[in-house]
Amino acid sequence: MGYYGTVNPEQILPGVLLNVVPTGLKGLIVVAMFAATMSAKKGLMNNASGQFVRDIYQNFLRPNACNRELITASYGQFLVMTGLSFLGAVGASLLTPPTPREVLRKFYRGTRPFGWWRPLRGELQGAERETVDRENRTDILTLPFAFVWHVPLLLLPMQLVAKSYPAFWSTLPFFLIGLAGMYFLWWKPLLRMDAPAIPDGSAAAEPEVGLLAKKVEGAA
Repeated sequence: MGYYGTVNPEQILPGVLLNVVPTGLKGLIVVAMFAATMSAKKGLMNNASGQFVRDIYQNFLRPNACNRELITASYGQFLVMTGLSFLGAVGASLLTPPTPREVLRKFYRGTRPFGWWRPLRGELQGAERETVDRENRTDILTLPFAFVWHVPLLLLPMQLVAKSYPAFWSTLPFFLIGLAGMYFLWWKPLLRMDAPAIPDGSAAAEPEVGLLAKKVEGAA
């Protein structure tokens, strides 16, 4: 069951996130999916660097290279791959048709990101523009606290497992400071925030349960 009531497996997860998962948890799930993708890509990059250094550089180009030279070659190969990936992404963006304006407008009004969105931001008027600007300022102020919170979040469980209690108690204050900053600067304003306006010409989506019930009734 998709977001618009059609049976489309590609839209099941977005439909569940929009209509079932509570606010706040949605962001954590999306970030978790991005993190899983980034970790998979990082592993591929590391494997490619290792294969280049061992199979090509050391075997054919520099058989007597020392470890320091091999490490430098690995860094260089990683930078080359990153640059080629960046050029490929930019080239593909320039060679393919642009995203339809209506899709960009719906995305901008739904997510309200900060950054280089001047053409779409210029379409906002009055209170709506002030709301987006205020939300963007809040997001920017929250970023340092998010970084301070995220690193201890990874370190604290490892320190507990390793029974490194002095390090745990030294890391815990940074976690609490980041958590408090995110709560007061991001979470509390998020609870008071109105739902984003749906652009003109698009119908509001019904809950997934209601759409599923209609499909069942139609099939019966």
